Amino acid sequence: MQQDTDARTYTANPDGLVLISISINTNLVHATLDQIPGILNTLTDPLDKTRLQNCQTDFNEVLVKFNAAYAAASSKSYTEATNLLTEAVLKSVECEQEYSSSSRESPISDTTNKVGKLVFITYVIVGEITSA
Repeated sequence: MQQDTDARTYTANPDGLVLISISINTNLVHATLDQIPGILNTLTDPLDKTRLQNCQTDFNEVLVKFNAAYAAASSKSYTEATNLLTEAVLKSVECEQEYSSSSRESPISDTTNKVGKLVFITYVIVGEITSA
């Protein structure tokens, strides 16, 4: 399976890789937010709709955090960037917790898992930069 790659990765230094990793996460959240209205239209249970609407609110906040983290990382304020990324992950977990008392899985649980994994990758890259 061929992976789509960001052309910047071939020439990126660690600082650039941090920005690319945040950008990938931002794109993932954008795509998920774009899908939520369609998913909402398929739901018939009012509680399911409320849960997903709460997730939509959470992911809008995640997007704000990612944009701020990108700006912080752009200026090499890595402590601020990682703090914002942590806040973003915690907000995405709030979405997942909407479904903790339900027998149903969140229709966007794949995204919450990916967000956490991608942020972890960013932490590793920042760790390499700050320990050098």
